[in-house]
Amino acid sequence: VGEGRLRDALTAQIAALGLEGRVRLTGPVPAAARYFKAFDRFVLSSDHEPFGMVLLEAMVAGLPIAVSDCGGGPEVVGATGLAFPLGDSAALAQCLRQLYRLSAAECADWGRRMDERALRLFTPQAVADVFWALPFVRERLPGEQLAAARLNQISGAPWRRGGYRPESAGSRQVGAGRLKNSRSAAPRAA
Repeated sequence: VGEGRLRDALTAQIAALGLEGRVRLTGPVPAAARYFKAFDRFVLSSDHEPFGMVLLEAMVAGLPIAVSDCGGGPEVVGATGLAFPLGDSAALAQCLRQLYRLSAAECADWGRRMDERALRLFTPQAVADVFWALPFVRERLPGEQLAAARLNQISGAPWRRGGYRPESAGSRQVGAGRLKNSRSAAPRAA
């Protein structure tokens, strides 16, 4: 699923190996995550993947995962998945063999661990907890301002409804998707 610059070479290799009936390169598929439950394993061999939302989708689908060590893939799957050095075809082949040899029970265990990791680290609340604990955020929004900002985040109350507004703190101003220091700026109109 997906598209990349190696598609033509892969198509030729699939044909050369006589695997046309067993391997399908679908190209981009809308809402591809809905098909993940039909997969047995998931391998992300990208040479550029800053975060890897597709990995979260594979984790939630309960798939055993192997990723290249570029970008955020190894951080997303952690010790619950396999990682191989980018460009190391022997290491990739070893990961593929290891994934292939997993029994149904082992796949179920990997899937359970993937699901637990996704729920522990990547839910909106888990991400918010990490964000609010960042030293930079704690320095910028000390005490009551931090508590009020967290309360709004937890309750989902938009700033327009009278909750905490970053610009009213006099330290930051949010507008048009930009964040800038603005200690002397007047509060923006809602």
